[in-house]
Amino acid sequence: YQPVSDTESNIVDNHIEVMKNKFEIEIKDENKKLPLFYCIPKMHKDPIKFRFISGARNCSTKQLSIFLNNALVCIRNELKRQCTKECEDSGFNYFFSINSTNEFLERLSSISNTWSAKVYDFSTMYTCLELLLVKQHMYQLTDQMFSKYNRKFLHVKAGKRSGFFSHKQYAGYFTFNSSLFKESIDYILFNSYTKFAGQCYRQIKGLPMGGNSSPLLADLFLSMCEINYLRSLKESGQLELLKCLSLTSRYID
Repeated sequence: YQPVSDTESNIVDNHIEVMKNKFEIEIKDENKKLPLFYCIPKMHKDPIKFRFISGARNCSTKQLSIFLNNALVCIRNELKRQCTKECEDSGFNYFFSINSTNEFLERLSSISNTWSAKVYDFSTMYTCLELLLVKQHMYQLTDQMFSKYNRKFLHVKAGKRSGFFSHKQYAGYFTFNSSLFKESIDYILFNSYTKFAGQCYRQIKGLPMGGNSSPLLADLFLSMCEINYLRSLKESGQLELLKCLSLTSRYID
């Protein structure tokens, strides 16, 4: 986090203006604030450690982050469908992300002669992500999703945790095209502010723990890294390694 000279009022006023003029979102009065920075003690650690959180029930970028999250749910589902189809055709799994232990157990049950497993954990992940790299990979994913079947629009609605692609616009939805979706990602990544002890800070590395769209931004960033690497193995003819890595699962706990 980098301290900034702007006051909370100035930052929020800028968010209000951008949300209205660029995204056509009216920020509600209860959201005209910045999230607080705090920590949760991890009492099971010895010595005791802390998980640092930047989040709030209400903040000035919340509505855009919710719309973006709903769109990312749709994109994740579509990416998973595409990789599943590719796996059926080639026998290689390119999509590691799973949402539950049951999903992993189902994958194990489909594999014969499995006799060992290796398990790893991220000690730190959110706070280590370079924002420019996240942006680069999310832009690549955006181009891939919107260019598929020449899609033009992605529609989402508050209260519904997903969305749908279409060739035309529909009333009653918040609608992304490819450009607006990229602008939304850009804005959420590089305009994340928090407040601690009366001082305002801007996040310059990592995704905000507690952000509405942060889990899926992190998940899809990792997915694109994995897919790019696995496809490079296929292009270079390293099929044995590709086959071995096809048994990998990455669990969002």
